[in-house]
Amino acid sequence: MCVAGIDLGSYSSPSYVAWLGDNRLVVDMYRPRPDHWLPVPPKDWPLPTVMAIDGPQGLAAPGADPAIRKADAETHTPTRRLPRSRKELTSWKLYKPLIILAIDLFWHCYQNPSYSIYGLGNNGCLVCETWPRLILKRLGGQQTIPSKRQDPFAYSDTVVRLLDRVGVAVPGLLHPTPDQCDAILCALLAERLGMKANVDLVETFGSPPLIDETDGVLHEGWIVAPKQQKEIL
Repeated sequence: MCVAGIDLGSYSSPSYVAWLGDNRLVVDMYRPRPDHWLPVPPKDWPLPTVMAIDGPQGLAAPGADPAIRKADAETHTPTRRLPRSRKELTSWKLYKPLIILAIDLFWHCYQNPSYSIYGLGNNGCLVCETWPRLILKRLGGQQTIPSKRQDPFAYSDTVVRLLDRVGVAVPGLLHPTPDQCDAILCALLAERLGMKANVDLVETFGSPPLIDETDGVLHEGWIVAPKQQKEIL
């Protein structure tokens, strides 16, 4: 099985991807664009069965007041408030470049039968939204996690300890950057979602994605996370 975790950037900044298969990790970066929305696996790797992405799949519901997705309210993500339409997004300030890229990418996945968004039905590669900090909190069994901006080395060390514990090797990468760490954490979630017993390994927050054909965007949607672990890093 091959899965991928993606830490989205923007149209003008790199997005990071971590490929995971047979307890091996390969970390890379790529630039999503209309002719290359999703990354290509490393040479000799199979196509992924699951991709877990750190980025909002959809906007808030059209009538939401305040404009907060149920998934963001339940998990306390940093984006929190989101616009309710593409028109409202044009004057948005906080996280605007990330939001634009994320909703475009997920809309592409919705339109492409090669992909299957979590909560919508088709038979392609399963694509879901997740949040790396929640993954680290759940898999590490700890409430306090170092800030990746204020102490990136401590954040990296925490992720490396988790990888050592779960037996995943990252050849040649001793101290991954915070963005690389987030892609790696997304890949760990993707692996759990791809397992046959995933119903016992993951938990969902939010509500099913809503399709807005007029605006060309999804609204709401599930955030997928590992079930809480008792072990402490």
